[in-house]
Amino acid sequence: MNLKQANNDIFKENSKYFRNALVLNSYDTITEDFNHIGFDVSYI
Repeated sequence: MNLKQANNDIFKENSKYFRNALVLNSYDTITEDFNHIGFDVSYI
């Protein structure tokens, strides 16, 4: 495995976690927004 391939693998692994973090972060923001205006989003 060359260095470029290794870097690609690391990047893919990290981007998976990064994407999950973004999704979770936006989910928290959305639920806060909805709770603020009175929607129940606990079923999501």
